[in-house]
Order: sequence, then structure tokens, then C-alpha cells
Amino acid sequence: CGQTRVCYNLEDYQEAAVQLAGKYGISLVYLATDDPEAVGLLTEGLGAHGIRVVAQTTGRDFQASNTEACAALANQGIRTLNVDHVGCEWIEDKLKRASTSDKTEQAMGVVVDISILALSDAFVGTFTSALSRVAFQLSYSQKGFVKPYVSLDIPWCWAGFHQIHVPWGTYGC
Repeated sequence: CGQTRVCYNLEDYQEAAVQLAGKYGISLVYLATDDPEAVGLLTEGLGAHGIRVVAQTTGRDFQASNTEACAALANQGIRTLNVDHVGCEWIEDKLKRASTSDKTEQAMGVVVDISILALSDAFVGTFTSALSRVAFQLSYSQKGFVKPYVSLDIPWCWAGFHQIHVPWGTYGC
């Protein structure tokens, strides 16, 4: 998120997860994130609703830092890649200078995230995210039906075929 789409707060995801959990009896959430603080925050927030959170146990020190502050800047239209005074450093920045083994580990982590998200009983995310769309499409191909979902930004789309109007302008959908 940030340069061409809105960055949502963790509370927005939490609220949608609580909504789906209440409606469909869900008691476990898988969190796919590059924010090292998100797992603890969501565990605390959803725990208050009796919902457990699980996530990969990969080294989160490699991943994004200061994502909330960086997202707020990005939502204001400020390019956040390597903003020194805030310490914005998205995973894309770190991958540029990572070793081959780190790149492989992170790529495998994304494959695991997509696979688990596809197998889940419900989905909360943003469909401006390519990862979210791939996981959702894979889920449909495996299950043969559309599972319950909440997209925080746009309706599901193939992306790239036509322009749709969104609150922040247009998006190729």
C-alpha cells in the first residue's frame, strides 16, 4: 500500500475479522503480514473476542519496519521508500540488498502465506493487493465456491482490464 492505494490500519482488519468470526463461528485467524508488530497487536485485539491468531514464525526482523507511521505518510501522498526521519523501509527495500538465501526464504514465506490464505474458511484483505487476489482466486479454484470475505478497498477484480473509480482516484481492474 502507499504509493497507489490506501494503507489501512490494523484495527480495520480486526473489525472485519470480528464481523466474519461472529457471523460464521470462526475462532482462529491466520495473519499474513510483513509487519513485525502486527501479530502481537492483533493477538491482543482479537483475543478480547475469543479469537486466536497464528502467523508464520519466520524472522520478522527482515521485514518492514514502522509500517503504521509509513502508511500514514503514504496516505498523504508522501513517497515513503527510505524516508530517513521515520525509518520507512518496506520489505521491497530490504529484498533489493538481501542475500540469495534471504530472498529465497522470503519468497517461500509468501508462497506459504498464499497457500494458507487459500485454504482458510474466510478472508479479510484488500483486493488492490496482488497477493490477496492470488490467494482468493486459488481458494475458489480449490473449493469451487466463493468463501465469505471482506475487502477493505475494492471489489474483487482481475486487475488491469479496465479502470474503476475508487476514493483515491482510479484503479486498473
